[in-house]
Amino acid sequence: SISNAATICNGGNVTLNAGGGTGYMWSNSANTASITVSPTSNTTYTVTVTDANTCSATAGVSVTVNSLPNAAITGNTTICNGNSTTLTADGGTIYLWSNNDNTAGTTVAPTTNTAYTVTVTDANSCSATASVSVSVNQPSYHSITTTLCYGSIYPFNGQNLAQAGTYYDTLANTVGCD
Repeated sequence: SISNAATICNGGNVTLNAGGGTGYMWSNSANTASITVSPTSNTTYTVTVTDANTCSATAGVSVTVNSLPNAAITGNTTICNGNSTTLTADGGTIYLWSNNDNTAGTTVAPTTNTAYTVTVTDANSCSATASVSVSVNQPSYHSITTTLCYGSIYPFNGQNLAQAGTYYDTLANTVGCD
């Protein structure tokens, strides 16, 4: 006799057990009652079992190999500090993020560059992971040092600053004029 047919995920393994005899010869040349196999495609294994009287019989078992899900993450992976982004996983039916969220989409608001990983499981209970890193741009701080008279207008030119993102500008050394 031989254990029942098995189904595994690609990259997994299964132990096949034969019984009813004293000698065993598997199609993969193993000669033990139990073998552990890791096929990458659907495979049938046969075993010839011999008893103490040197009588033999052959049995076979099929191992079905399911492919792994195609785990993928989409979303904006560059944000400004203080903002959030939604990362969306695809490729399965069950999702588990490294931040313990268990939905396909997770909203994150890191304050520093942070990596996120999702484990995607499909209907065959096969799992795969995907990872992304969310980069966090810190705001630029600019200081303008000048003397202004009360009621005067200072011609501020932000041309050089326009490409840097969010700015917190302050006027330093502001004093009143007579």
